[in-house]
Amino acid sequence: MTGEYNFFLISAVTLGAYGISWFLVKKKSLTLFQHRKIWNIVLLVSFLVSGVFGMLITFLIDSGIRVSFYPNILRLHVELGVVMALASSIHLLWHKQYYWNVKKVGVHKGIDKSPKS
Repeated sequence: MTGEYNFFLISAVTLGAYGISWFLVKKKSLTLFQHRKIWNIVLLVSFLVSGVFGMLITFLIDSGIRVSFYPNILRLHVELGVVMALASSIHLLWHKQYYWNVKKVGVHKGIDKSPKS
């Protein structure tokens, strides 16, 4: 029903595009701010499109509605989900220090912000 997904091609293109934009930052053709803005937009668009298509697919299935374009939206949902997963992983790596510091409950940058008893 769905055929094959292009996981490896989509992954290669996404990571290749990230590598090119990072290279452009190193060559000072792009600023780090522009680079991050581009990839935040990629993350946002892939999330929105994949999410909207996922909700549409769920609605169609739950309603018993059959449409001819179902395989197309399913394919886009899955393939943009791959882009979103990769962009999310990159985003997580950018902010890894924040997530590792979450382990320290109530303490941020050496300042104890926990409630006093």
